[in-house]
Amino acid sequence: MSSDNQVKTREDLLYLLSQAAELEHSLACQYLFTAFSLKESTDEGVSQAQLTKINKWRRKINEIAVQEMLHLALASNLLTAIGGAPYFRRANFPQAKTYTSLKLQFKLAPFNETTLNRYICFELPNNFDIASSRTDDIWFIDPMVGWAVNSNGHIIKTTDGGNTWEKQFQTPIVNGRPIYLRCVGFSTPLNGWVGTVSEEQRLYHTTDGGKTWAVVENLPEKAPVKVCGLSVVNESVVYASGTNDPADIPARMMKTLDGGVTWIAWDMSEYATILIDNYFINENCGWVVGGKADKSITNPSRDDVIPVVLYTEDGGKAWVNRVANISSFPLGEWGWKIQFLNEKVGFVSLENFNQGAILKTTDGGKTWTRLRINDDQENVNLEGVGFVDENLGWVGIPNLGLAIL
Repeated sequence: MSSDNQVKTREDLLYLLSQAAELEHSLACQYLFTAFSLKESTDEGVSQAQLTKINKWRRKINEIAVQEMLHLALASNLLTAIGGAPYFRRANFPQAKTYTSLKLQFKLAPFNETTLNRYICFELPNNFDIASSRTDDIWFIDPMVGWAVNSNGHIIKTTDGGNTWEKQFQTPIVNGRPIYLRCVGFSTPLNGWVGTVSEEQRLYHTTDGGKTWAVVENLPEKAPVKVCGLSVVNESVVYASGTNDPADIPARMMKTLDGGVTWIAWDMSEYATILIDNYFINENCGWVVGGKADKSITNPSRDDVIPVVLYTEDGGKAWVNRVANISSFPLGEWGWKIQFLNEKVGFVSLENFNQGAILKTTDGGKTWTRLRINDDQENVNLEGVGFVDENLGWVGIPNLGLAIL
């Protein structure tokens, strides 16, 4: 086989197709084992409602296993077409991380969070940087060039639309762990910002497309304790909001109007208990989302808040809660991410550990409607949201993947 992985001979192609067949065979076996590990009746200590969810999970995992079997069949057909024989050999489990090109351990494991995270890694794009906890935010300046940030303090970049990723930066170890990166935004291919949920270094800035990053040292005293959301309007104007933890009292925002030379920060406790994401269309007009607890609660937790979608027309001096008229919000729900497709249509993902829901507007954010997520898996705890038009979109679930709406 040629060292540069180019197919130059029939023998090269036979070898690669055989390796592909073995890979797909091994993947199918793992998915099937996990599906068979799930409980099958209420006699095994689960309620009927839980069993209904488990059955949906089993069907989904089996669907993936069938896809891997199809890939195995395709590889076998191609082998036959070039005069070879179908290849059904595989190594016994467990297989070392170095055995396949995925560099991940292959083993038979029951259904649990660890197994799910390993399967997610199986399906990630080539060279995607894998965080031990989560990838929190992604930003594309155009269809090909984008950045992502994660809990391991990595800033990664793609220049081919996400097919491959390169790690550009690793945050330092502070108090025993890397600086946790939460949000990212760019105004140009060169000028970008990254917010963190580590109080020691809350904001990073680059002016060379991410080749180098510098800690922003001149933040004001009232800056958010953690920067959970960024809206990079242009090279001069940037808004930041935080935090998602009610213990970080008060919720705050800050902005720069001169590209970071100076910053202004202010208290948002009149309007919110927690703040996460924000989106501004210009220097003055924008939204910030989060949650608010009743003022009578002395030490509120996330279980005490309901969503707020706050709008300002004067650069943050005054705010109006555009969802104050919605009486159906359950306690323990708050806004996480906000996206506008155009001047009229926008969406907000609602984080809630018991229900899956989003908000939608079709009148430029004046009014919003709460929509339940009715996917087969009955996902909850929604965070990321992204729509390509008014009807087709995705929401992200931490550690579990995506639901298509």
